Amino acid sequence: MAFKEPKSFGIRVAARGDLGLWLRAYRTEAGWRSEVVYRQGKTNSRGMSAAHATAEQARAALERLAETAAKLGWMRRESRRSGFSRKPDAFASLPKPTAKK
Repeated sequence: MAFKEPKSFGIRVAARGDLGLWLRAYRTEAGWRSEVVYRQGKTNSRGMSAAHATAEQARAALERLAETAAKLGWMRRESRRSGFSRKPDAFASLPKPTAKK
């Protein structure tokens, strides 16, 4: 099975309260485009758009923006899928079976 290039990807960073940034990139006919969406309350505003030739260049640009945002006080989200933090492992090796009485 061949690797399928994604159509889009993004990084979410947040601050206290209802402030958030979504650094995202998506595929276009001419290549890739990245942008930043700033969310304050229920209002979104988009800016800092840039064009990229490949997905790797777009991902590198988003990582640089995420590093800059971290220096400004934004925090990356813990979990990227469901919004919940994963619990630590309950065991490190296979447990022995125990008989219930």
